[in-house]
Amino acid sequence: MPLNDEMLGILEKMIDDAVKIEISKLLNLLRKTGINQELILKDTNDFVLGVIFGHVFGKIHEASLMQAGEILSDEQMFDVLKILLRRSGELRNAIFEMLIYNSTKELDYVD
Repeated sequence: MPLNDEMLGILEKMIDDAVKIEISKLLNLLRKTGINQELILKDTNDFVLGVIFGHVFGKIHEASLMQAGEILSDEQMFDVLKILLRRSGELRNAIFEMLIYNSTKELDYVD
């Protein structure tokens, strides 16, 4: 069974929050802790995108457990992946903009 309208709305909001909040929090954390240098990241953009994908997958699984008391089916996980892929350009642009912003001044974010 595909994702229902409520879960689709939750997923879209999670991605919106990632664009507005989570990306800047993650980049700020990487910069302040220097962990990106310890990890020897070749591409910070791809690393951040992967973390955001994982973050959204985890949160949507949690939302499914809270809402329906069950984990997402393979079909529903595929729906999540398709939506993440559809919005990946937007996520990449947000990461790129935050990296440029980060290079000129300190990032602010909401805890």
